[in-house]
Amino acid sequence: MAYGAGRSRLFAERGREQAAERAEYEKQLKAAEEARAVQSKRKSGWSMFGKVIGSFFGPAGIVAGDILGKTIGDLGTVGGKQAEDYGIDMDVGKFDVSKRHDYAAAQDMLNRADKSEFWQDVTDVATTAATAFTLGGGSLKKPGGFDPWTYGGKEAVEAGAGKGLFKTAAGDWSFGEGTLWGKWLGTG
Repeated sequence: MAYGAGRSRLFAERGREQAAERAEYEKQLKAAEEARAVQSKRKSGWSMFGKVIGSFFGPAGIVAGDILGKTIGDLGTVGGKQAEDYGIDMDVGKFDVSKRHDYAAAQDMLNRADKSEFWQDVTDVATTAATAFTLGGGSLKKPGGFDPWTYGGKEAVEAGAGKGLFKTAAGDWSFGEGTLWGKWLGTG
């Protein structure tokens, strides 16, 4: 075998391996990104659903619904695996062994994105809690007016607005008079 023929085979083998590695890397990266996107959409949807259902129980219900929704959205699997289980797991082969560091760096970026998503969820719940505090009649000037089960707080109950969105001051369920909903509609 001539020197040129062996060299050509070496380059051809190296090229095939590089192409196969690149295709596998892109496939794994795409799967990891899509799994995280699906999980994020589920968490957002369940969180919104939880807030809506929780809003019937007052400001504290909104916070509880948000937490419950994010938890439910996080528990679901994507293709039978948790979204965080999708990652870059590559064998570098015999050529371009230094690519191992590139694959490890890509996996590290995915891990950091998972951690930042957790802290984003914590921030979102804190924002919801602050909003619920305000909706419940709380303020920094007068924090004693906060009532976790009543929109508008204790002052709203004293003013006859009702104990909640659909609850009267007596605690009865209503869609009109004597509720905060009725007050907003102009019938109560």
